[in-house]
Amino acid sequence: MTSLGTAPSTLNLSRRARLVAGLLSVGLGLAVVPCLAEAPGRQIYERGTSPSGQALTARLGGADFELPASALPCLGCHGADGAGNAEGGVTPADITWDALTRPARRRTERGWVERPAYDRRTLIRAVTLGVDAGGRELDTTMPRYGLSRQDAEDLVTFIEGLGLYDEPGIEPDVLRLGTVLPSAGPHGALAATVGRVLNDELALWNGRGGLFGRRVELQVFDSVAAADSGRVFLWLLPIVDGSPELAATLEGPVLAPFVSFVAAPPSPHVFHLLPDAATQIKVLVHAAHTATGRPPTVLRDGEPWAELADDNPVVVTRCDAARPAEITASLRDPKDRRMIFAPVASCGRPASSPAPRLVLGFPTLPGDVEATFAARPHADSAAGRLALVAADLTFEILRDLGRRPRRTDAIRALESVYNRPTGGGPPLTFSLDRRSGSTGLWLVTFDDAGPTGTPRWVEAPLFPTGPTSETPTVGSSLN
Repeated sequence: MTSLGTAPSTLNLSRRARLVAGLLSVGLGLAVVPCLAEAPGRQIYERGTSPSGQALTARLGGADFELPASALPCLGCHGADGAGNAEGGVTPADITWDALTRPARRRTERGWVERPAYDRRTLIRAVTLGVDAGGRELDTTMPRYGLSRQDAEDLVTFIEGLGLYDEPGIEPDVLRLGTVLPSAGPHGALAATVGRVLNDELALWNGRGGLFGRRVELQVFDSVAAADSGRVFLWLLPIVDGSPELAATLEGPVLAPFVSFVAAPPSPHVFHLLPDAATQIKVLVHAAHTATGRPPTVLRDGEPWAELADDNPVVVTRCDAARPAEITASLRDPKDRRMIFAPVASCGRPASSPAPRLVLGFPTLPGDVEATFAARPHADSAAGRLALVAADLTFEILRDLGRRPRRTDAIRALESVYNRPTGGGPPLTFSLDRRSGSTGLWLVTFDDAGPTGTPRWVEAPLFPTGPTSETPTVGSSLN
């Protein structure tokens, strides 16, 4: 990595041109969020790491040792908007481009001193050498960063845009949430329930004054293809049943208990309140293996039941049109002794079994619901309860983010949720590498008389053994 400490004047300043179009678009009222959201300088500013993978260093003034820059990222002191967060008696400088490019006075141990306006060259010098635009040494609390030429240019390009753009869905007097609720089709009734709950909850919020002087609005789209992510800050319960490419078009944080993916890798901005499809199948595979001592046969979507010839337990990943009848025939066959495990969210409850061979996995049961929560409007259905849980969590996150919420901050806030009681279902936990708030299922065994025995809560194993379903689909049937 090349240090900038010796010759900042030789840097290529051509990146300034790339920002000009962005600044002009602000003046024309055009959205610049996609440009800045993807800027490589954002990662350096917020995390202290380089998109190139090269190590970045930071050294406090007067110190003779270096730290990883990730321990002292710009965001920690200067904030998401660059205005600075006072901490420990130290007030960081306002580093918005408007403030930096005007002459200013700053206080030193020897009194007030004037500093000229910064330009790109002198700002890079300040970041790397700790010298201000007038050639004076900066305070020792300001880190001196070891950056490559490219990283320094990218960082300054990002700083030039601080405070000059708004987040999607945020207006002076409106904060806009979004959802996808198909008005027709197999999920029409579910969508209607979710829509009623969300609209009623937002009416309560707005009746109490909204959030930081903003009215909260719900933008409803009939399909993912019609969704406009540029108008939405955060997505609530979009009902998606299709390819992962559709879900990927929803930009920004997504609280998604009803999202159903086919062959979809985890998405960093999608948070499932209930176990996602892959997690549910991991639970069922683990439970089948534990209960029978045999490795289960994982029956994927479209695979014929007739080919199953051994006595190993069966894990059904999804019930298509023919699958319920196949399950029923197997349960009614006196020669068939196989245990069958299936997610109730996809399969519902097939015909009862003469013997207790059918085990269904439920993400939540009525017993999870606290009495005070059960008394709330719309809490009489699983869909209504999950919509209330999602609304409660969203309000809490938005309240904590303050007047200037950002999508990235909302994602971090969701990642910090740990063992949060909901009142209407299992407690929620997310993290940097966990996007399912709950990772277990209630397993209920059925025979001719209905449920038998006591439901068992089973968590997805951290280290699964035996066959797994890599990317199964779980539908969104909630009764």
